[in-house]
Amino acid sequence: TEAFPIMQERNMTGVVYILSIGIYSDPALMNVADLHDLIAAGWEIGSHSHTHADLTQAHAHLNQEVIQSRLTLETVLSTSVTTFAYPFGAMDDTVATVVNTHYDAGLGLGKAWNHTVWNLHYLSRIGVYGTHTLEDFASLLPWATPPDTP
Repeated sequence: TEAFPIMQERNMTGVVYILSIGIYSDPALMNVADLHDLIAAGWEIGSHSHTHADLTQAHAHLNQEVIQSRLTLETVLSTSVTTFAYPFGAMDDTVATVVNTHYDAGLGLGKAWNHTVWNLHYLSRIGVYGTHTLEDFASLLPWATPPDTP
């Protein structure tokens, strides 16, 4: 409701990482119609797992959390899902193997700006929250200068 219209005005697209369970069970999250609107506008849909479990503690459920979440999103949304965002940024060798097998890229957490083919399955992303001010956001970007404040 906030970023999408602003980004559309500026001809920008984005990526949203979705819990496959959330498209049906949580009215506070984006629903199928919302996601179809994003897809029609050129946005990418990625998987953020099925339930947002810490996958390093849920190896027995990796098929559902990683693989089935992708299949569910692709079926329900009629779009390709090729990237995965690790819940909590948590990843170990077992999780990495499953994600590497089923996705083109994976997103973790961190502030690295140099990405290569060698780290496509743990790309850095920075958390930005609704409580951040514009100055907070600018401080996360090393090339940005904070806006002038009155």
